[in-house]
Amino acid sequence: MNLKTASAAALSVCTLMSFPVQAETYVCELRSSGASSADWIPPKAVVRHDPKTSEVTVIDGLIDEIYGGPIEAKIAVNNAKRITYSWNVRNVPVKTTDSTSTIVKNMVYRLTIVKATLEARETMKPVRFQNSYRAKGKCTVK
Repeated sequence: MNLKTASAAALSVCTLMSFPVQAETYVCELRSSGASSADWIPPKAVVRHDPKTSEVTVIDGLIDEIYGGPIEAKIAVNNAKRITYSWNVRNVPVKTTDSTSTIVKNMVYRLTIVKATLEARETMKPVRFQNSYRAKGKCTVK
């Protein structure tokens, strides 16, 4: 399954799930900020945040492919202007440039949403690598 198909499937599953009324659900559509970022940051992410309990879950195509459903996220920043969620995706199998397989042990994701405009920026940094990847887009609240 490719990342775009997995993202669409994850979004479909998330919109069918019933979340408690008090939870905020952000559906974010993202465009990569570079050719290589498209492989690491899925085009859609869904974040469910319950402000009363501070519980946060996230799902995108990669998370759905690796874990089969939403995973826990944390609130990294929450102020009057923005909220930033962070999560880790672990043990992701990848192909290297010489066509061998390896495992990326830990990828750290951060999604920042500007509260006034719902503009979004997502970054991914694989731990122990120098690379970082970026995407930006817009969220809607469901």
